[in-house]
Amino acid sequence: MDDKEFVLETMKKAGLNAATNFQVNSVNMTGTEIYEQEEYIPDFQAAKAAKNMLERKAGMTDGFVCLSTAGRVVRLIQNYDSNIYTQEPEELPAQWGFKWSTDPKKALPFIALSTSPYMVDDCCTFNDHVWRSGQDNNVWEPGSVGVSWSDLGTIDDVIMGVTPTPDEPTVEPEPDPEPEEPDIPSYPDFVQPTGAHDAYKLGDIVNYNGVLYKSKINNNVWSPDAYPAGWEVYIP
Repeated sequence: MDDKEFVLETMKKAGLNAATNFQVNSVNMTGTEIYEQEEYIPDFQAAKAAKNMLERKAGMTDGFVCLSTAGRVVRLIQNYDSNIYTQEPEELPAQWGFKWSTDPKKALPFIALSTSPYMVDDCCTFNDHVWRSGQDNNVWEPGSVGVSWSDLGTIDDVIMGVTPTPDEPTVEPEPDPEPEEPDIPSYPDFVQPTGAHDAYKLGDIVNYNGVLYKSKINNNVWSPDAYPAGWEVYIP
C-alpha cells in the first residue's frame, strides 16, 4: 500500500468510527444537536441499499438515525422490510420518528405528522418564511388561527442573519383568552377484523395507539403495523 492509499484508508476508517460513535451518542442528543452533526448521518437511500431496515436497530430513543432525501433527520422506531416498502420516511410515519431543530438556519419545509409534532422553539419553513413553534404538540401549519407560530422572516433573511423590521408581520401568541386548539373529532379505536364482513372500507378512519389512520383500500383486515401500505396517517 502506497502513501496515498494509506491516507485514504486511514480517513475512511476515521469517518466510519465517527459515524458509528454518532449513532451511539445520538441517544442523548436533542434534534438541534443531531442536525449539527449532519456530516456523520448516513443518507436514507444509501443506508437502505446497504442493509434492510429489518436488520437495523429500532427504538424511540436509540433507533438507527439517517437523513431522508429531503434532508430531515429520522430515527427508526419500528423495523420493517425496506425491500418491500421502499418509500421515503415521510411516507412511513409509523416506522420513523422525525427530529426538528430549534436553529432557524436548519429549518426545513413544514410537514404535518401527528406522530412527530413540532414542540416549543422547533423551526420550519412555510411560504418562503421561517417559523418558530410557540407551543408543544404542534401539527398545524404556520398561520393557522388559534395556533402559536412566530414568523422569523424570509428564508433568505434568516440565512443572512437579517432581523425583521418592526413593520414586518410577526405572528405572536394571542393574549387572554388563551388560544383554543382546533376541535379534533373522535374516531373509533381500531378493532381487528375477523373477516370480510367487518373489514374496513376505503376512507374509514380509526384511532390506533393514539394516532388516527385512514384506510387506503377496501376489505382492509390489517392493522397499520401489520400492513402500513394499507393505511395513511390522518390529520383532521
